[in-house]
Amino acid sequence: MKANNIQNGGLICQIEDKVVIGNKVKGAGMYWLQGGRCQELKEIMPWFMNEDEAYIYYSDELKDRYLCRMSIGDGIEVTLVKEPVYLLQRHKSDLFYINEKNRQLYCYGIEDRAVHSIIDQEISNFVITQKGICYSNERGIFMTSFNGRENEKISKHQAIRLICNGNYLVFADKEQEYILSYIDLENGDAKTIEGSMTSSILAIDGQIFYSNAKENSHIYRYSIESDLQFKIVPERADYLHLIDNNLYYLSKDTKIWMKAPIQGGKAIPVIESF
Repeated sequence: MKANNIQNGGLICQIEDKVVIGNKVKGAGMYWLQGGRCQELKEIMPWFMNEDEAYIYYSDELKDRYLCRMSIGDGIEVTLVKEPVYLLQRHKSDLFYINEKNRQLYCYGIEDRAVHSIIDQEISNFVITQKGICYSNERGIFMTSFNGRENEKISKHQAIRLICNGNYLVFADKEQEYILSYIDLENGDAKTIEGSMTSSILAIDGQIFYSNAKENSHIYRYSIESDLQFKIVPERADYLHLIDNNLYYLSKDTKIWMKAPIQGGKAIPVIESF
């Protein structure tokens, strides 16, 4: 699910019993939530957070979006790559990202501490899947190996978001006014969800959650199996994230983080006030 959270900013991640949240409203700071307690760190603005047992990896807005890591134990921050990184995603011991200067895909090896070029052409988005890396640009959607040597075009659509859920690739179609769409990667069948327009998408177990710009940015839930959808959060929302079967989002009205069960239920503030 981490890769899907990354598509919406990667502003929230979970490390054991801790939830880490970037302060999108103030544009600086991060919060560590644990057991009802909240600790604030002000000298950092993390985007696209990834984690392992010892570190959090992210793009730091306050350090020219350089690739950084923070030790979970002592909170010490180290700059790994002095390049502006976008859509940072971890796969095993590698960190994949788009360099914002040339829009090409690179990989930073955590073990060898070296940067490797993966795709030497401009791309707009990518997501890590079990089969490889799925990426998009103005020519369509492609699947490539983790070293970038094998490429296969899987769709002509231009995607501004890419969400992988099992055999389905979910995306917002730029050429069709950002309508919510999905492709069955097994047979190539594509489908659009009428009445939708979005740039904030999540998917899990065949259920798609999205903020619908045509319906006041309220959150909807769509079932791929039944083709049915319904509104689950009647609130203007953005930056959807999913952690432990809870849907986190930033309320556009109150400007605070909220969370609601994905099965449905009342939304509550994550932190009362930032």
